[in-house]
Amino acid sequence: LNCELPTERVEVQADPVQLAAAFTALGKNAVEAAAEGGRVSLALHARQDEALLEVRDNGPGISPEQRRHIFEPYYSARQAGRGLGLGLPKAWRIAQLHGGEIRVQSRPGEETVFILRLPRRRTSGNER
Repeated sequence: LNCELPTERVEVQADPVQLAAAFTALGKNAVEAAAEGGRVSLALHARQDEALLEVRDNGPGISPEQRRHIFEPYYSARQAGRGLGLGLPKAWRIAQLHGGEIRVQSRPGEETVFILRLPRRRTSGNER
């Protein structure tokens, strides 16, 4: 597992329990896709108005057909019995509820990147 974090503080206005559930779902999905000996990396990027969490894995990739369905409840591209198909839909819904989104970049045989985008919290100059 490789983690890349910015040096500056990155704040979003979000329910911490829901945000943790979304992070967990994306991380678990990557670990399961990468399988034994695979690589997973997490990176947090701060942009002016948004925070981006990238979750990468070097698993088998996701086909265009699978990508069309991965955020649907109970859909699972894994072997039968290896998941309920609720993690990614839950993460997607949490992102939506917080004014964000999740994008996916993947092709079969290549790495997969899930990008969770959330608006950054606006702070006044005198807040710490």
